[in-house]
Amino acid sequence: MAHAGAAVPVICYQCHQTIMAPPGTNQVRCGVCQAIVNVPMPMMAHPQPHSGQTAPAAMYPPPSGAQPSYSGAHMPPPTQYTPSSMPGPYAAPMTGSQYHPHPQPQGPYGAATSSISHPLPYAQQPSGPPPQHPQPPNGRPPSMAPSYTQPVQHQPQIVQVRNKRKAMLIGINYHGTRNELGGCINDANCMKFLLTKRFGFHEDEILLLTETNPNPVMHPTRKNIFKGISWLVKGASAGDKLFFHYSGHGGQKRDRDGDEADGYDETLLPLDFQRAGQITDDEIHERMVMPLPEGCVLHCVIDACHSGSVLDLPYHWLVESREWKTEKKIKTCLGQVVCFAACGDNQEAASSNLLGYTSSGVMTHLFVKAVVDGHASTYASLLARIQDQLKVVVAPATGPRPRQTDPQAVHRFDSGLGPAGLFHADTGFTQRPQLSSSAKDFDLNTPFMLV
Repeated sequence: MAHAGAAVPVICYQCHQTIMAPPGTNQVRCGVCQAIVNVPMPMMAHPQPHSGQTAPAAMYPPPSGAQPSYSGAHMPPPTQYTPSSMPGPYAAPMTGSQYHPHPQPQGPYGAATSSISHPLPYAQQPSGPPPQHPQPPNGRPPSMAPSYTQPVQHQPQIVQVRNKRKAMLIGINYHGTRNELGGCINDANCMKFLLTKRFGFHEDEILLLTETNPNPVMHPTRKNIFKGISWLVKGASAGDKLFFHYSGHGGQKRDRDGDEADGYDETLLPLDFQRAGQITDDEIHERMVMPLPEGCVLHCVIDACHSGSVLDLPYHWLVESREWKTEKKIKTCLGQVVCFAACGDNQEAASSNLLGYTSSGVMTHLFVKAVVDGHASTYASLLARIQDQLKVVVAPATGPRPRQTDPQAVHRFDSGLGPAGLFHADTGFTQRPQLSSSAKDFDLNTPFMLV
């Protein structure tokens, strides 16, 4: 043991590093694994020798590199651990099924491991190299281990990480332009409420892009939408659950690669589409669908005109014949993707004040309402509920409004509906929600699960 005023060497019970404790300190924190280590009480000091006297051997530490030596009355007795004498959180350890060891702090690679066991403190005089002793019983820490224990090599420990979940929500009102809409930002906020309150998403798992955000990085421009999609799919792995929602204008433009049966690509219109251009279904598929690995699941809700095949998924569900229709050109992917779209490729989607006090997209409103009201036990029941509600919902006095942009900005509008054509007294809204999938064998009777 060191003389008065000298640092006291102690051994960390977790990572076995030697720690030099300042004199008079009861506990120290290991700088490697952050464990709290008890500092042994110093032995009773012997009087300093007068001139000509020989100091007892136990008064001074052995020379550097020498083995400690104890003899006669100066050998400390073995320490006996009892529930009453054990310090701090290690008092009264439990046994059997009730035993739960004290939680150990985590190091840079998780809990540190070692192949060197703790020797019993001063139980016998050491001779030669440090012996390998069995682990102390019941996980009791060796608070007075000899200082000759050598540092050991830390081995990284694999830590299991839970599956990720992410959501990207986009609401664009195009405020101050001739294409202005009234309910798209409301749609994005309603979807965020559903994800957090119904499905337990955390704030840091949701990316919300709206033009009302004071931070321009969070505006739904073409560039920021592509950045958001990259964030959504980055690092995706098997078991991850992803969600994408878009509420805004949709359009069509002439197909350039021959993969569309009708000769037109479906598009989403970012906030700056008149300057930066539209986002085609080919771009969405390449950036958001193709990168997904096997076992990763992506759900999408697209509330926009001409949105039926805006993800370019190969299979579309036909409600009347209850079968999957295969697209002209099949684009495959490893992940599982399911998309709910507001309408067919040749239809327009409506915005209306169905909430009674504010505008919203009809598709988003009915999707959220069906889930909250308990009609989403399966994908089939959710789709059927939305379609049924479109037929019986009462249109407001102001009438529904199509999500149609400036005809000069969008290359093609050929639905022929117009504002009055979006709703009929006998049949309700004319838009028909669509369901598409990346897998032909996808069973609509599968339980609907976003997480």
